Order: sequence, then structure tokens, then C-alpha cells
Amino acid sequence: MNGSRAELTVTAYIYAIEKTISTLFGDLDINLPENVALS
Repeated sequence: MNGSRAELTVTAYIYAIEKTISTLFGDLDINLPENVALS
């Protein structure tokens, strides 16, 4: 079960990065893979 904690950490970092990108470039109407991540 050691891998699950690492996967959650990586997922959290990726989510934070995508959140930052979407915040910085939100005005450009760029379609980020957030819909895929949420579904």
C-alpha cells in the first residue's frame, strides 16, 4: 500500500499545477484536461 500514498501525492501535485495553469491562462479559453480528470 506504499504506492497509493505516492500516487495521491502525485495526483495532488498534478491537480495543483493544472489549477495554477488554468488560473494563469484562464483568459485564453484554453481547454485543459480538467473535464477528463473530473469525470
